[in-house]
Order: sequence, then structure tokens, then C-alpha cells
Amino acid sequence: LRKSGDVVLADLGDAEKLEDRARRALEDVRSSIRVGGGLTKGAPPTPTKTGAAKPVKKPRGRSAFQHGLRSLEDLYAGLWVPLEPALGSADKILLSPDGLVNLVPFAALRDGQGRSLVERYQLAYLAGGKELAGVEGAPPRPGSDLLLVANPAFDKKVPASAGEDGARRSRDFRTGFSPLPGTEREGKEIPALVGANNGEMTQVLVGKSATEGAVKAVSSPRVLHLATHGFFLSDAAVALDQGTEKASSKRGRSGKKRTAAVWYENPLVRSGLALAGANYAAKTTEGDDGLLTALEITGMDLSGTELVVLPACETGVGKVQNGEGVFALRRAFTLAGANNLLMSLWSTGDEVTARQLNAFYRKVQTLPPAEALRQAQLESIRELKAKYGVPPPGLWAPFILQGAHAFGR
Repeated sequence: LRKSGDVVLADLGDAEKLEDRARRALEDVRSSIRVGGGLTKGAPPTPTKTGAAKPVKKPRGRSAFQHGLRSLEDLYAGLWVPLEPALGSADKILLSPDGLVNLVPFAALRDGQGRSLVERYQLAYLAGGKELAGVEGAPPRPGSDLLLVANPAFDKKVPASAGEDGARRSRDFRTGFSPLPGTEREGKEIPALVGANNGEMTQVLVGKSATEGAVKAVSSPRVLHLATHGFFLSDAAVALDQGTEKASSKRGRSGKKRTAAVWYENPLVRSGLALAGANYAAKTTEGDDGLLTALEITGMDLSGTELVVLPACETGVGKVQNGEGVFALRRAFTLAGANNLLMSLWSTGDEVTARQLNAFYRKVQTLPPAEALRQAQLESIRELKAKYGVPPPGLWAPFILQGAHAFGR
């Protein structure tokens, strides 16, 4: 869709083959986090088409890194080259992907000359085309400067909140979360980076104070920074009578065959963020359960929020198989009213990523968010080129930015 309103369609070929390319590229990008030794510790195996996982032999060391770069070039050829005639001279691109492609860091796609897309374009994502319609009139004023949540106490029981229903999570939620002590550093550094004062307009919630109730009670902070795990459950069919993954057939008293109805849970309860007490969620029957689901996020008031940041969003427990859970979480913040969302598609635990996040916060004070992220990524690329010759995309490309106003108003 061009700025003029003209629509051009481009055929990307067989969807299954394209997703296979995307799947390989994502695995190789993650393996590049550890340039010197094959796959990263704890990196998940390649998912199969059915969602199961099996060990896959991969190149190791520097050969693994070079293999990853080739898969990004292969995905570029299959996903981006067909679009180039329609893009023309545009240098600002809004993307609204589908399925597994929701997980693709487009900035890291490489052309035949070894250039990444971030070197040519400003890129941002949309949850849907309706975002382009915009909102008439001046944007609402933020209610505060900053709400920052870091290192929630997942293993601490949190008192139940009156009047809340604790059953808004998925019925098959069984995930546990490990601490994130490194995120407390963000609570000390970021208030100054965003120009927030230390008075009543800034709130930092750490440990057992980082509760679901405290986050849901906030009203339109200018910046909402949530340094915690995300969870994304795969899309599963549920039979109404037995709770099995397949519909069951039985015979009633009349002898006629009866088939249990099958339904799919609302994806908005199958993804979200973990907060204090989240490791007791499965045992919580009333009050807040420590899980801020995407459905609950849609009910928050973020109409005056300029920026939401999820810097450590991928859970360390499982791997997103199809990208729809990530999409549901992204869409939830849009429905809540947030203008822009910066989200990490994977966690690196690397100092490069921490510096890139700090650089983004400094630059976004004077630049549109998309350009601020691009400049921060280019800084990381230059730093990594000096160290490795070729920058590992797993270290510089974990962040994506969503927002119809990412290029400025």
C-alpha cells in the first residue's frame, strides 16, 4: 500500500516453502549469538512442520555463523526481492506480517552485496491496517512520565486483589519462570535516559512490588518499560468434554455416534507477561495470578502512552512455533492505545544489546522511534564489525518496533 493509496500485490510463492526459509533463518540468527561455538547454550532445536521438535545437526563455530548469513540472504531472495519493484524509492517501510514471519527481524535480511535492510530502510511493524487510519485531534496527555517494571519476584506469593477473577489465563498454562536479576540495572539507568524525574511522575516496581495489579492500575504513562518474561503458548485444539487435544467420539444410550465439540482458546489468553507471583499462577483460583495476559492488556488505559518497551520478552522455557502468540501480544498493546511498542524477539544477555537499548532511549528523545532504533542498530553493527569483521545478527537485531506513528506524526 503506497502513500498515494494505490495497492500493489506481489506473489511470494508457496507459503510453506517461505515459512521453511523463515524457520531456518531464525534458527541461524539465534545461533550467531555465540559466534565462536555453534549453537547458543539452551538454544531450542529446529521446529518441524507439525510443531514437534527434533535435534538437527548444524555447522559449528565460524562455519555456523557463515551458514546463518547465507540463510538470511536466502530469505531475502524469497521474501524481499519480489517486493522491490513495488517499493520503488521508498525508504520507510511498514510491515504487517503473518504467521511465522511475525518472528522475522526484517532489519537483518541481507542482499547479495552483504548489506542488511536496516542499512537501506527505516522499518516498523503494524498489528493491522486499521492502525494507518490514525486518530483525529491532539494525542491524549500522558498521566505520568514513566512506569518501569524489573525482575519481578516470580516465586513470591502475592495477596489476592479484591474483585478480580484469577481464571483469565489459558486452561493448560503450566509454565514456570526464572529470575531476571540483570534487569534491575534498567531500573537505575533508564529514568535518566527518558528524561523522567524522580518524583511522583516516575514509578519503578522491582521484586515483589512488580505485581499484575500495580501494572493494570497504571494510567497512560508516557513510557511503559516492562523488563520481564513473556509467554506464548502454541495454538491447541481442546475437546469440550475431556480436555484432550483431539475430538473424542462416543456412543450415547441410543447407540448413535456422538462427537465432542472442539474449540480453540482465545489467543489473547495464551500469551502475555509474567509478573510477581507468576510461578503460583496454576494454583491461583481468585484474584490476580501474576500473569498479565494479552486479553487483560487490552483493558488497560494506555491512550497517552508514547512508548511501550519489552526488552526481555521471550520466555526462557519454550519456543514460539508460529508467531501468532507474539502477534497477539503486540496487538493487545495497540488495542490498549499505546502509540509505539519496542519488543525483543529473543534474549541475548549480551552487553551489546544493553548498550543498544540505552542508545535507543537517548536517541528517541529527539528522533522518531523508527529512526532512533535504526541509528542504535547501526551503532551496534559498527561495533560488532570492528570486533568480528561481520556483525552477528543475533546480537544486534533482536528488537523490532511497532507503531503507525513510528516514523513521526
